[in-house]
Amino acid sequence: MEAMNQVGNGGVGGNAPGLQCDGLPVPIVALLRNQRPWWQTVSPAESFVIRIALIVMRLAATWLQLRLGTWHCKSSIAPSQSSVDATYTKIAPRYRRAHTLATNGRDVWWRREVAWEVAPFLKRWFKEHPMSRPVLLDLCTGTGLSLAEMLRIFAFEDVSVKAIGIDINEAMLQEARSSLDAYRRDWCLDSQRTVEFARADASDLLGRRTRLADFRYFEPRSVACITSICGIGGLTEPIESFRQQLEVLEDEGMVVVVDMHRPIPDLASTWPPFHRRTWPAFEQAAWEEVTVPHVLQKLWAWRDPTLMLHAIPFVTIFGDSSGHHYGFRLLSRQIRTEPWWFGLPVMSMAKIVAQKTRITLDEARLRKETLRRIQGALREDG
Repeated sequence: MEAMNQVGNGGVGGNAPGLQCDGLPVPIVALLRNQRPWWQTVSPAESFVIRIALIVMRLAATWLQLRLGTWHCKSSIAPSQSSVDATYTKIAPRYRRAHTLATNGRDVWWRREVAWEVAPFLKRWFKEHPMSRPVLLDLCTGTGLSLAEMLRIFAFEDVSVKAIGIDINEAMLQEARSSLDAYRRDWCLDSQRTVEFARADASDLLGRRTRLADFRYFEPRSVACITSICGIGGLTEPIESFRQQLEVLEDEGMVVVVDMHRPIPDLASTWPPFHRRTWPAFEQAAWEEVTVPHVLQKLWAWRDPTLMLHAIPFVTIFGDSSGHHYGFRLLSRQIRTEPWWFGLPVMSMAKIVAQKTRITLDEARLRKETLRRIQGALREDG
């Protein structure tokens, strides 16, 4: 049981020196345990090479900020909803190209990878419920890039689906809607596959906080599958979002989340200089000095989503009508570093696949306690 996979440890260093490991899951402890500053782990020659690479990366990030008009934005550990909304309203017309440039085109493959992940599930769901198509909900859909790639795969796999892309930013949704006709042939939209875009708050899917006329809300147990690709870093209430996702999912429904992840030294990627098989110091330096402050915070008005990803298996709800407790069963977790421009290993990504399942009262209590500790770590991490 994932909730039992815990250890106690001391404080941790790196980006969050105040965090405590007591009672946290093993993956988080491995991620946040005490580490020496990166410059203390390499030779002077290697440190020089890393610093030159960091300068180049900062210049690239600054150039992209200038192109998007966000160069004046201040770095913020936890951006407010208003700053996130203002940023994406400004960059909406250029978001598609900017995201491709910022990720070296790897974002296309992340979206297709999610599609290959959920396609077999959707086919099984439709076979078990032939009278209705499964509903796929894509959170923080932005300009519809994720649904564009997923529906292309669904057409290839002959998957029946009703896809709904939601975002809180109206400017991004307008870009998505304007792309419908352009993508219609690739998406093969017909009676088998449909798509719609709606304005909604991913942290208030059920409309319990507010009920706005132009927002879309969902009923409990109305969605078969939820996807989120590079989205949770912009949520002001990520834990509440996961909790409401759990409620709107059908029993045994699936959730797939892909987002940036703080690099783990033991899982460092490869890079040619000095004939090293791995170079964790470089990945750590890039994350701390470029990726988080210049890319996530200043360019995308995002926060580090790492701890949020690991909180998913510990979110629980109590079904009032059914009298049962529900949580996520972790199906798979993958953490890897993607090659950026010139093969630089600076894009550490994670993919979490989980399924809604019924749990016992004792397990629910244990998960709640673990989640409480993770939320405490989130608060201390900013």
